[in-house]
Amino acid sequence: MIDGLVNNAANVGRARLESLTEHDIKPYLDTNIIGTINCAAHAVRPMLARGKGSIVNVTSGAQMGAAGLGVYGATKGAVASLTYAWAIELRDRGIRVNAVSPLAETRLSSLGDQTREYRPAPDSNVPVIEYLLSDASAGVNGQIVKMDGEFMALCTHPAILAPIAQNPRWTYESVKAAFERGLSALQLPLGPVAMEVQAFTSIGGSGE
Repeated sequence: MIDGLVNNAANVGRARLESLTEHDIKPYLDTNIIGTINCAAHAVRPMLARGKGSIVNVTSGAQMGAAGLGVYGATKGAVASLTYAWAIELRDRGIRVNAVSPLAETRLSSLGDQTREYRPAPDSNVPVIEYLLSDASAGVNGQIVKMDGEFMALCTHPAILAPIAQNPRWTYESVKAAFERGLSALQLPLGPVAMEVQAFTSIGGSGE
């Protein structure tokens, strides 16, 4: 019997685009994507038999873009996409799929983002995983929870920015005009950003 899965497959290393080879890339794909899929596929079968379960994938802030971490970030972006897809597939079958984007001082983090002076202890990420595995989070599905020490937030899903430009037949000139008239102004900044959906000064837990 399997009630929950923490799907924490990770292989990380830094490499710039010009130095990458297929030999360098394959270990990240095998561990971070194929490993994640295989573990989830194995765990979900007994969950489906019971009609209940929770899968918590582990992604990374690198999926939003980080210099030197393009391949690692891409694999963790794939984990995010898998989370969204599996949550949709399984939502009417009693199984929830969420993901955590953790931050901690580990051997892997020392190979990743070396610009931060402070990283919280690994166990600071445990409570959110416990919550997502528990029945208390029954209403939470298809979400990525970003952890950063004392801060916790939900990540946005991929989305189409509105307004949407429309043309019966796009040409180079009409595409150029659409960008000049508004699409250029809709561009999002590179890297992780905070996007406010609803105004809150702060959200604090009341379970202390």
